[in-house]
Amino acid sequence: MSSARPPRDRDTACDVSRRGFLKGAGIAAAGTVLAARSALAQSDGPAGLTRHGPGPTPIELTVNGASQRVTVDPRSTLLDVLRDQFDLTGPKEVCARGACGGCNVMLDGVVVNSCMTLALDAAGSKVTTVEGLAAGEKLDPVQAALCRHDGLQCGYCTPGFVVAIRSLLDRNPKPTADDVRDACSGNICRCGTYPKVIEAALAATGVQIAAGNVADNAAVCMESEGGRVDAPQKVTGRARYTTDVNLPRMAFAQILYCPFGRATIKSADRDAAAAVPGVLEVVLNEKEYKYCGQPCGHIAAESRHALDEARLRLNVQWEIGTPVVDPVAEHQSKHGPIPPELKKSGAGEKVTAALGEARHVVERVYQTQIQTHACLEPHAAVADHRGEEGEMWVSTQANIVIHGEAANAMKLDRSKVRTHCEFVGGGFGSKFGIDAEGRLAAELSRKFTRPIKIVNNRKREHLDTGCRPGSIQYMKFAAGEDGVPAAGQVHVVGVSGLGGGGDASNPDHYEFGDVARTFTDLDLSVGHSRPMRAPGKPQGMFAVDSFVDELAETAGVDPLVLRRSIDPNRTRKRMYEIGAERIGWASRPKPDGAGSGRFRRGIGVGVSNWGNGQGNASVGIHVHRDGTLKVLCGTQDIGTGVKTLLADVVADQLKIDRGLITALTGSSEYPPGPPSGGSVTSRSVAPAARDAAEKARAKLAELSGMEVSDRDSWVAACRKMGEESFSVVGSFNKAYWGKGGSEAVQFAEVEVDTHTGIVRVTKVVALQACGRPVNRLTAENQVIGGVIQGVSYALFEEKILDPVTGAMLNPNLEQYKILGPRDCPEIIPILWAEGDDLGVRSIGEPPVVPTAGAVANAIANAIGARVRSLPISPAKVLAALAERGGVA
Repeated sequence: MSSARPPRDRDTACDVSRRGFLKGAGIAAAGTVLAARSALAQSDGPAGLTRHGPGPTPIELTVNGASQRVTVDPRSTLLDVLRDQFDLTGPKEVCARGACGGCNVMLDGVVVNSCMTLALDAAGSKVTTVEGLAAGEKLDPVQAALCRHDGLQCGYCTPGFVVAIRSLLDRNPKPTADDVRDACSGNICRCGTYPKVIEAALAATGVQIAAGNVADNAAVCMESEGGRVDAPQKVTGRARYTTDVNLPRMAFAQILYCPFGRATIKSADRDAAAAVPGVLEVVLNEKEYKYCGQPCGHIAAESRHALDEARLRLNVQWEIGTPVVDPVAEHQSKHGPIPPELKKSGAGEKVTAALGEARHVVERVYQTQIQTHACLEPHAAVADHRGEEGEMWVSTQANIVIHGEAANAMKLDRSKVRTHCEFVGGGFGSKFGIDAEGRLAAELSRKFTRPIKIVNNRKREHLDTGCRPGSIQYMKFAAGEDGVPAAGQVHVVGVSGLGGGGDASNPDHYEFGDVARTFTDLDLSVGHSRPMRAPGKPQGMFAVDSFVDELAETAGVDPLVLRRSIDPNRTRKRMYEIGAERIGWASRPKPDGAGSGRFRRGIGVGVSNWGNGQGNASVGIHVHRDGTLKVLCGTQDIGTGVKTLLADVVADQLKIDRGLITALTGSSEYPPGPPSGGSVTSRSVAPAARDAAEKARAKLAELSGMEVSDRDSWVAACRKMGEESFSVVGSFNKAYWGKGGSEAVQFAEVEVDTHTGIVRVTKVVALQACGRPVNRLTAENQVIGGVIQGVSYALFEEKILDPVTGAMLNPNLEQYKILGPRDCPEIIPILWAEGDDLGVRSIGEPPVVPTAGAVANAIANAIGARVRSLPISPAKVLAALAERGGVA
């Protein structure tokens, strides 16, 4: 155990937001000295300066054209005041460090990060938020264009993009695409919809630009032109997420956590923390903690200011132990060397024999990093226990799950509890329950008989809300003259936190002959792994597709020719032909590294597939006498477009105008729907929506005495029914299941700077089957988002641990790099729909799978040297070139 005493605030050294700094500074400082503004209530200070604080200060703010006098803490950011006192929740707190653009507002027409701007500094200026851009129901041209072009998914980042683009167009009415990228370069979209944002920004200037890939996809989709039905709420800031919920008498809580990979608490000043005015409770559990981010207690208080001050006054001191952060050393210590010896019977015996007789033997090791989900809406919960009944708002992917968990946590009968997740700011696999945040909020609300809100800060999001595990993948195969594998050994090491879950899909999709496969999970000093978009697949297929290319290189054959011979999937074989033509496969360097000059171009390919089991769902329809319908499902829309799917499927089934339909999701009061995981939602909900639509048609015919076949007959029949409204509920119906799969092939083109090692992905052709696509724009967006997350995984993202303390060194959105607008390639999504009687199939998971392998293969093709570990950083590219002997 280390006896060295860490610095007092070592546990927050990587998490210094401006607000956090100001809160801490406010404890010691007598007041904050700022430049004078005439609009402030002032007192004279030294040398002509004006002193404000330390107590509340009255100021006048002009927000969206209206002036209002408010009293603020001098340390309050403009974001805090806008959200807490003006109830303007369009600006979001995502990073609290000015790194994501989620909090963008305009100050006298100039975009600023409101999380980094003091409210005092905004006095006397004109503040414009996203809520101030529309004129009533008439959207600003930027907002309208984002709706038409589907320049959004979950919508949590959308207000920040709207403000950034509006400010750009005010300065430059005719920007180029590069101008838009530059203006949005401070904005992050975790869902990955940058191409459509750029497209929409140009359209807002009057440029005639198609919405998406009309040429390839319009004919195969159920709805080609209609946009996302909840887009207007998202582009105007009216969409309310869990983090936006504010209730009367609401108090706040924060989970405390261990900042090191292994540590015990030496001391803490509980009395000082509890003495902070407004603090309700301080709990700290003293024991040994085994990973960075492990919860160790909590603080509850009547305000967030009190929370922050109490945490600082608590002054926890840690005794740091020895963390487990080296997977190779841990495997050697616990399980022996990599790989383990082959068994002398069964598959091991066959592999040994094949290796001894093979024309080629290829042996490689691939590694993938730990990736965090980094949802822009952090894990959050609001609990309101009202004695005999309760209500919870949770940022979740599984409303059907949290309803039961909320009732248990509140110690109430399920019938007495309502849950909400009408809008969710992304999940990607990390939000399948109420989690520690929800359980604590429910417990404290029950205890203090008042609403409790818990919203994770960005650091905790990185540390302990799940991750995609890392991996080490050993592959050794015997291959024939043509590179076709006959048999081989695969050993997968899961690099994860406590609880395991680190397996990778290796081998997969190709025929490898006899395989002796082993798997070992390692428990490192990091947070628990959770499912992340296509669990196990991206890391597995990075290794598998890289290895197939290395087999081809060893045998001297074209990698696409080898794939055609070992890929048993007929759909992907047809995709190879179309994709190769669209990317220009015939012009790729031959052999690898055969180009010239500083910048080298290369092309690579990767593949995927996804299962499509049938699932359960219920959908309700309320039909009104004026012909309008409400379509209800308790499932959640995490940005995939479930509300839009419900509207489009019902409209298609009834042959009516989708404008008659309002689709609602995310409430426990609606018929239950599936969790958003494993790409089950659309394929489960669509047949239930058709079933409900047919029941509504039959009921309307019974009530009106009319047959319904189109919009006019529907409206006429509704007017004839004797009741004001009626309701039906549909369920999963196999009659509407249909055929189809979710195969995917992606071709990536890259440009590598051989002097710096910087890789730029320039183009991706993404062919994706999904049965019959419902809404073209949202389906394309799912493919585009998957590709962007795949490129981000391939080149940028990595959870970096201190080898001495086990602390995460980059728990933020600056050093934890996520692909941004200027990193984004051209992406051509091709929705593959062939055959008759196609049903709705999975589309959320498969597009993220092939990208890393395709990018890695393209880089190897460009420079003639291979990087076998993710992320493929400039340093790794230069090292691979150096090992090869430099650039030819």
